Amino acid sequence: MPAGTIAGVKLCCKCGKDVTSVQRMKSSDGRYWCLDCGGKDEGRKGLTAGGICHGCGESFSKTQLTAFGGRKYCPKCVGKQFHVKRSFLGKVWSQITGRG
Repeated sequence: MPAGTIAGVKLCCKCGKDVTSVQRMKSSDGRYWCLDCGGKDEGRKGLTAGGICHGCGESFSKTQLTAFGGRKYCPKCVGKQFHVKRSFLGKVWSQITGRG
């Protein structure tokens, strides 16, 4: 019997909600998720894993991407899209964060 199933009842592994007769998600290891918890978990994974550059479409880690106008860009596309040199970004970033 898969985890989260008790006598035919399917429960969200995060919040315990009964998801037997509603739309649900199922992980590769057989655990059930309600849509709310599953969506939040996917969002959390996306934030820690990084994302896709809006300029070139390539995948990058979270620390490699810079957000402009709600979109994420890699260092190369930041320079192309916004005509900003990396050395300038480094100086600005160190001033903002207090590092450097």
